Amino acid sequence: MSMTQPTADQPAYARNWHRSIDPAYAVLVGICTACNCVPAYYAEASPLAMAGGYQCPCCASHYDPAGRAYAGPASYNLPVPPYVIAEGNKLLIGKNAGDEIYSLDRVERM
Repeated sequence: MSMTQPTADQPAYARNWHRSIDPAYAVLVGICTACNCVPAYYAEASPLAMAGGYQCPCCASHYDPAGRAYAGPASYNLPVPPYVIAEGNKLLIGKNAGDEIYSLDRVERM
């Protein structure tokens, strides 16, 4: 099974095996990179032996639990938006830690 390369211009904290700040959380833009539909989440393993993940109902693209595309027409992983985990385990989407500048407009599109 081949994994595609991570979507271009992702935050530094998405450049690890779980593509997130904390492996307990997956923060992803839930729009299929092949057809712009909303992939459905499946907690159970798929017929392709992936332990859960996302599947697009329109084009049948498959993404693993970290949003990596591994089957179907999707050529790019689900983007990781800017976010921080603040005090009290509050998830703040749209904000990066420190002064790191990041914009979803810079994510490479097909």
